[in-house]
Formats: sequence, C-alpha cells, structure tokens
Amino acid sequence: MPTDFKKIFADKTKYPDTMKLVLGDGVEVTLAELRDYDASVGQALSKELETQRKALEVEQTKVATATQNVAQMWANLEEQRKALAAQMSQNTPQPTSNNPLQKYEEDDVFRPVMQHIHGIESKTETALKDVTSKLDQVVKSIAQMGSTYMGDKARMDFNSLPADDPVRPKDLNLDTLYKFAVERSIYDRNNLPDLREAYSRLTADARHQHELAEARKDERNKVESEIREGAMLPRPVSGLPPVPEGFKPPINMADAFSRAGSDRELWKNINIASGLLQ
Repeated sequence: MPTDFKKIFADKTKYPDTMKLVLGDGVEVTLAELRDYDASVGQALSKELETQRKALEVEQTKVATATQNVAQMWANLEEQRKALAAQMSQNTPQPTSNNPLQKYEEDDVFRPVMQHIHGIESKTETALKDVTSKLDQVVKSIAQMGSTYMGDKARMDFNSLPADDPVRPKDLNLDTLYKFAVERSIYDRNNLPDLREAYSRLTADARHQHELAEARKDERNKVESEIREGAMLPRPVSGLPPVPEGFKPPINMADAFSRAGSDRELWKNINIASGLLQ
C-alpha cells in the first residue's frame, strides 16, 4: 500500500514535528518542515484560486450587466418597431416587398426614423458581439485555470510517490502513469486521474513478487543464523578423564594389550578392586 502522507501530516501525536526523514540524496528534513511546506503550497494554491474566482466574478458581473443592457435595448427597439408598424398599418396597405419597411426607408419623412432604427440595430449587433467575445474569454480562462490545477495536482501526486520504492519502474514518468490511469479509467471522487491508485495497480504484481522474495530471504537468513549458532556451541564430551600430556595412544590391539600388561599401576588397581591387595 502507498504511504498516506495525509494521515502522517495530520497525526502529530504518532508522527511528531521533530521526526526526521532522510531523502534519497542523504538530506535530512523534519516533519515540521514538510508540514510547513505542504501548508504553504496549499495556501498559495488556495490564494491563487480565490484571486481567479474573484476576477471571474467581476467579469461575470460585467457580462451580466452588458447582457441586461443589450436585452433592454433590444426590447426598446422592438417596442419602437411595433409602434411604428402599427401606426403605418392604420392607413397604409401591406407592402408586397420582402422588406415591409422598404416603403418608409424610401420616404423622405420616415427615412430618418428608419436610419435611426438601423443605427440601433448596428449598435445592438456590436454589443452582442462584444458580449460573446467576453463570454468566450471567460470560458477560456475557466478552462485554463482547470488545466493548470489538474497539471499541478498531477505533478504533486507523482512527486509524492516514494522514489526509493524497490518495485518502482526505473523509466516511470508522469506522462506514463497519467496515461495508465486514463486508459484504465482510474479516477478519484473529483473525476480526476488518481495517480496514487494507478501506481498501486501498476506495481501490484512486482510488489507481490518482491514480498515473496523478501520472505524467502528472511527464512534463508534465519536458517543460516541457526546453523552459525549451532557451529559455535561447544562439542559434547565423552565424560572420560582427559588424556595425560605426552600420552601416545596405541597403534593397534596388540600394542594396547602389551602396554596394559606392563602397566603396574593398572594391575595394582585391578588387584585392589578384586580384593587381592588391601
């Protein structure tokens, strides 16, 4: 299972600030330094997101105001057009042209009115284009902000993976692990690629083989240790008295009997034991 740094950072009783960790290059850091760094990164990211959110709210307010102005302008224009059309239809037959106001555009009296209406329409179209452009910018900003957040999160998750893990592939990089997570639909609750879970699945088989090898190694070391301990124990003795210094054992049975026959001390002990001597 991968190390859960969130639990380690949260549990200061079990993992105090004074606890030291040794990095791959031999540099020592304390948990207090790591906690401070994690907090500063989180605060910086939160501050940046809050700034982006406020800027987006200001932009949305401007867009909403412009949209309301355009809508009101369009409503006023529509009312003017309806009133003008109603006034014209009272004493004037409906024109057969595709443009019902063509006759008034050619009339010297109504031509200024029609020009004014066309001017309002042009301004309205320009305003709509401006609003559309700003909305596109807002959408792009949101997409860029989301892409930046996803990239930063992916890099932080990848960098949190243990570099000294014995089963970690040597050629593993962020792009490879990210692609592995996407292809296998490994996502977290926010629907983002879960790189930690992807790493766990990617190294599952290798980790199992490593654990088996370590278990065999431990058992082998235990057996070797028992053998060494047995070799160091004193050898058992027969219970007989030690051989006198300078004593040479007989070379065969005849030599043994010959030595026994000439050993006065031996015969003395035999006679005493048999009661012949007191």
